[in-house]
Amino acid sequence: MKKILSLILVFLFLTGCAVNNLPTESKYSKETLIKKANNGDITAMLELAKYYKYPEVIEGLQYFDKWYASIDEKDDPLLVAQIADIYYTYNDMFLDGENKALKLLNQAANQGSLEAKVTLIKHYVTTYKIYEAKKLEEEIIDKLSLEQLQNLYTIYTDKYRRIEAEKVVSYIVERGGSLPFDEQMKEIKSIFFKVDSQEKIEAFISNVIKTQDIEKMSNAADLFKDKYRFQEASTIYEEILKLDTNNANAYFKLSTIYANGNSRQNIKKDVEKAEEYLEKAAALNHEEATLELLKAYSQNRETVNKYFKLKHKIEKNPETLLLLAKYYKKKRQTEKADAIFDKLATLGNQEAIIDLALRIPSRYYFNPEEYVISQKWQKYIFESKDDELKTNFLDKATKNYSFKTAFPDLIEKLNEEKLASNNIIELREFAQKNRYNNPELSIKFYEKASKAGDIKSSLELINIYIGRKVKKYAEAEKILINLSQKGDVKATYRLADFYMNPPYYMDEKPNHEKGLAVYEELAEKGDIKAMEKLLNYHLCNSCKESPKQDEVKGFYYLKKLFEIRKTPRDYASMGWSYNYGKGVEQDLLKAEEYYLLAAQKGYYAAYYNLAWLYYKDDRFKDLKLIRLDYLKAKEYLEKGIEKHHYESMNLLGVFYKDGLGVKKDMTKAIPLFEKAAYYDKYAAIHLAKYYKEKKDYKNAFKYFKIGKDKGDAAAEIEFGILHEKGLGTEKNVEEAVKYYQRAYENYYDKSQKDVAAYNIGLVYHYGKGKVKKDLEKAKSWYLKSKHSKAKIELEKIEKLKK
Repeated sequence: MKKILSLILVFLFLTGCAVNNLPTESKYSKETLIKKANNGDITAMLELAKYYKYPEVIEGLQYFDKWYASIDEKDDPLLVAQIADIYYTYNDMFLDGENKALKLLNQAANQGSLEAKVTLIKHYVTTYKIYEAKKLEEEIIDKLSLEQLQNLYTIYTDKYRRIEAEKVVSYIVERGGSLPFDEQMKEIKSIFFKVDSQEKIEAFISNVIKTQDIEKMSNAADLFKDKYRFQEASTIYEEILKLDTNNANAYFKLSTIYANGNSRQNIKKDVEKAEEYLEKAAALNHEEATLELLKAYSQNRETVNKYFKLKHKIEKNPETLLLLAKYYKKKRQTEKADAIFDKLATLGNQEAIIDLALRIPSRYYFNPEEYVISQKWQKYIFESKDDELKTNFLDKATKNYSFKTAFPDLIEKLNEEKLASNNIIELREFAQKNRYNNPELSIKFYEKASKAGDIKSSLELINIYIGRKVKKYAEAEKILINLSQKGDVKATYRLADFYMNPPYYMDEKPNHEKGLAVYEELAEKGDIKAMEKLLNYHLCNSCKESPKQDEVKGFYYLKKLFEIRKTPRDYASMGWSYNYGKGVEQDLLKAEEYYLLAAQKGYYAAYYNLAWLYYKDDRFKDLKLIRLDYLKAKEYLEKGIEKHHYESMNLLGVFYKDGLGVKKDMTKAIPLFEKAAYYDKYAAIHLAKYYKEKKDYKNAFKYFKIGKDKGDAAAEIEFGILHEKGLGTEKNVEEAVKYYQRAYENYYDKSQKDVAAYNIGLVYHYGKGKVKKDLEKAKSWYLKSKHSKAKIELEKIEKLKK
C-alpha cells in the first residue's frame, strides 16, 4: 500500500482548477434573506452565511439558533448537508451545538447525502471513534466522487491515520485522480532527508513544472529553498521566469540562492549573478530586494551612482516611497525616515500611520517633536472609522510592552472600542490576547460574547474563573448549572467533573455524589458518554479511593451500552465482567462466549483473555479457571499472534520458556519475545533477564532500557545496576543513582521503592565511583526502605558512630 502512495507522487498530479468570477454578493438584501430564512428557506440561510458572516456576528448567531428548529426531514438532503456543515463548523457557539450538528448530518446522511457522511467520518476520526469511521467508510467509499475521496484523504492525513489514508489513495488511483497539492507538499516535506527519496522528489518537481501553475510552482520552490535544497528550488524558479518574466519574487529568491551558495549541492557563491537577480527584483518594486540593493549600493564608492539613481527612482514613485523610509529607519537616519513617514501618513498610508503612532518617548532623552507626531497619529487612529487600521494598530501596540507602559490610557480606549464589536470570533480573539496579561479585560470580552449566546465564551469564562489568578469557584459553578439546565450536554459533563474533581488549589472538596447524580440523569436520557463515565467509575480496578463505587451499577451501565452498541470492545467488556464477577455473578462459560464473539468481531486482545480462562501463574493463585489446560490456552494465544497481538506473543513465549504444556525451548521463546519487546514491557524484561543470565550484558542493557522506558520500576533498578557495575555500558555510579531514584519515585509502579532506597543507601554508605561516602544520606535512604538488608546496614552505621 505504501508503494501505491509513492506511485501517486511519482506519476500523478492534481492540476489546478480554473478560477471563476464568482459573485461577491447576494442578489437579495440581508433583510429579504432573513425573511426567507424565517420561513424555513435553507438557501437563504446559506447565503447569509456566505455573504453576511452568519453565524459569526451576534445577530447571525441568534438567528441561526432560532432557525435550527425549522429544518426538518422534508428539506432537500443536499441543502441540509450544507447547512449541517455550517452548524458543525460553528458548533461551539451553540447550546449543545455538536449534537445539533450531528443530528442534521445524520438526517442528511440517512437521506443519502454522501457529503454529510464524509463530514460524519471527519467527526468520528476527530473524536477517536475509529470503529464508527471504518464502518461508515466501508459503506460509502465505492460511491464517493474524486473530490470527496480527496477530501477523505485529507481528513485521514490531518489526523495521522496513514493506513486509512493509503486505502483511499488506491481508490483515487482507480478514478485516474491524484492527491490534493497541499497533501503532496506534506508528503514531499516528510521524505526530504530520506536516502531513497531523490527519484520521488525529481518526479514531483517535474509534475509541478508541468502544471504551469505559478502559485503551486512558487510554493514548491519556496519549500525546497527553506529546506536548503537550492538546486531543486532554482530549477523551479527559473521555470517560473520562463512563464512570467516579471515575477519579482522568483528573481529575489534566486538572488539569495546565489548570494549564499550551497556547498552540499555544489552551488558556488556567485556575487555578480546574485546582484543581477536582485536588480531585476528591485526594478519590479520587490520590497526586500530594494532594501537589500540600497544597502549594497551604499557600501561601495564604485556603486554610489547606482545608489542615488535607485534612490531617485524610489522617491518619484509614491508606492515605493515607504521602502526608502524603512531604509532610513534601519540606518537610524530618523529625521529623514520620519519626514517620509509623515508625508505618506498624510496620504493615508496605513503602515506609515502605525509606525508614527507607535513611537515611544525615551526615558533618557525626551524628543518633543517625536512625541507630538506620535500623539497626532494616535489621535488620528482613535478618531478613524477604519476598523482594520484600529485592529492592526492595537495588535502591534499590545505586543509592545514599552508602548503599553508609555500609553496605557490609549490602549484602554482602543480596547473599549473593540468591545463594541458584534463579531463573536473577534471578541473571542481579543479575549484570548488579553487572557494572561489582563484577565479582567479578557472577562469583559468573553462576557459580551457569552451574553449574546456564545457557548464557547461561557466555557472560557469558567476557565478564567477557576484559574489561579481569579479563583471564583461559585461564578464558574453558576455558569455551568445555567448551561446544563438549558440542555448543553458538554457543559453538563463539565459540571459533573467539576463536582468530582475540583481544582486542587481551591478549597472545594470533591463531591462524588453530586457528580454521579449529574451523569446518572444524562444516562437515563440515553447519553452514551455519561454511561461510559459511570461504567468506568464503578468498574474501575485502580479506583479504590472512589467512595461511591458500586459494581452492580457499573454492570448495569455496561449492559445498557452493550445493548445499544454491540461493538467488539463491548463484547470483551461483558466477557471481562463475567470472568471476574464484576457486578454480576461469575460465569466463566459466559465469559468465554463473549470473548470469542469479541475476537471474531475484531477485538483480538480477547484471545489473550481467553487464554487466561485455561491458565494461571503464581501471581494469581486464587484465579478461577474453566480448567487448567495449557494446550487450550496455547491455541487461543496462537490465534492472537496471527492477529499481531503482542501480549499473546509474550505469554506464549513464557509457555516455551517455562515448559507449560510444551517442552522448554528458548529457541522458540526468544523470537516471540523479540517481536513483542517494543510493545510489551514484560517481553522486553524476559529477554533482558535471559541475556543477563547468559552474561550478554550488551543485550541485557538494551532490553532493560526498553522495560524501564515503558515504566517498569524493576527494569529501572536493573538498568541502574548495569551502570553501577559497568556491565554492557560504561561504569557510571552517578547515573546509576539517578535510575534508582526514578524507580523510587515511580508513581505508577511502587513495587521497587524499598529496593531502590536500599541501593541508594549502599552507594552513599560505602562511597562508590565518583559518589563520595556520606553516612547521613545513607542513613536517610535506609530509613525509607523496608528491605530486610536495609536494617542490617543501618545497624552498621549506628555501630560506627558509637
